[in-house]
Amino acid sequence: MPHFDRLGLKENPFNDNRDPRYFYADSTRAQILESLAYQINFSSNIQVVIGEKGIGKSHLMETLSQQIDNNWRIGIIRDAGQLEPEQLILSILEAFDAPAPDGSDTVELLETQLAEIAEIGFKPVLLIDSAHLLPQESLRFLLQLSQQKLNDEPYINMVLFAETAITEYFQTSGLKGFREFIHISLLPKLDKQSVVEYLKHRMAVAGFNRESPFSPRIIDHIYTNSAGLPEKVNFFAVKFLEQSGKGENYIQSGALSSALGAD
Repeated sequence: MPHFDRLGLKENPFNDNRDPRYFYADSTRAQILESLAYQINFSSNIQVVIGEKGIGKSHLMETLSQQIDNNWRIGIIRDAGQLEPEQLILSILEAFDAPAPDGSDTVELLETQLAEIAEIGFKPVLLIDSAHLLPQESLRFLLQLSQQKLNDEPYINMVLFAETAITEYFQTSGLKGFREFIHISLLPKLDKQSVVEYLKHRMAVAGFNRESPFSPRIIDHIYTNSAGLPEKVNFFAVKFLEQSGKGENYIQSGALSSALGAD
């Protein structure tokens, strides 16, 4: 797009890009990534990363999937949806490239597949996005599976990425007994300084190497209107860039206010 070309950007730095290069790891997010890796390697607890819509859970998941230990075998379900237990098992089998079931018992087939992965020296690690949409019985199956052991090691390690509503499900009578096996990490909103660094980071990844077009006043607008949600920071940042960029003086007075009024 012309306005990105004028700024020397190779691509739109604020699109829905879950490329790990664009992931901004503030101190909290870096700590969560480190904790997840540690728990996967040394615990059988099921990890649950929670946060509101637009907070960056999916981006964190993709980043975790790339920052892996050499002995991890990653399986990903990017949209859990309303998968009932049998559908969920089939999705897990597919995530780990298991052969399609041919009339076999799917639970037995899954256990065999996970055991085979472990036997060749890998640790099966399942990442599930939008896990808050799973039915209670499917969550119960995952919790039960996470506690099964093979030679004193868990069959599988799991990290669920979910909106905060999932914590209410864990308090229901059907799941409450598993609470001690669940480790929850809360993904927070960005504070104002983090928004500054977030904008700078994504612009730099996209090739920007000049003085930031985001003045303190524009950053105030973006922070206030996004409430620190990365998804909304992206929206308002790209709106500002689209409506600025006239000649060398690319900071246009009122550009963001115009963007906000137009939406």
